[in-house]
Amino acid sequence: MENRVIKVKNLCKSYEGRSVLKDFSCEFNIGETTVLVGKSGNGKSTLLNIILGLVKADGGSVEGMPERVGTVFQEDRLCKDFSVKTAIRMVMDKPALKKSKASKAEEYITVLLERLELKGFLEKKVSDLSGGEKRRVAIARMIAYFPEVYVLDEALKGLDKHTKHKVMEVLKEETKGSTVIAVTHDRDELKFWGGKVVEVSK
Repeated sequence: MENRVIKVKNLCKSYEGRSVLKDFSCEFNIGETTVLVGKSGNGKSTLLNIILGLVKADGGSVEGMPERVGTVFQEDRLCKDFSVKTAIRMVMDKPALKKSKASKAEEYITVLLERLELKGFLEKKVSDLSGGEKRRVAIARMIAYFPEVYVLDEALKGLDKHTKHKVMEVLKEETKGSTVIAVTHDRDELKFWGGKVVEVSK
């Protein structure tokens, strides 16, 4: 039987003697949205990094995490010397290409960029983009991977109101029925994501 829950059990993590997570437990339902909230420094990003396997916990476990995970971090983490097309195309493996239902990856990427109000950006160099443009390219890259789980760490941070609303529309459509784990401090975003709210506190 397919696992329908990602289980986080008694996670502990300290940095230089300072406890960030202490016996933290929660569950993320597969196919649903969970929003992590809490004060800065309470371990939300650390929790995501442990879930993603980027940071090793001092104790506890994470069970049931699917292999195909798409992420948008607080930093854009784009290769500055790549074109926008290359930055997105590099994550489009065979499963992603099949799910895109486009005859060519470039066609799919072009339409996705237009939806994110980045029309004509296909050949632009990442290093020439503004902060908000890089943010949208990072989001486009995540979407183009067609992940089983979407992990977003303040993914909409820094976008102006109009652009944020447009990106929200695209994310809502693309993540429908999928597993979403999102971190936000913004009340409008909290309302937008909906789903279960989990407070991460010390």
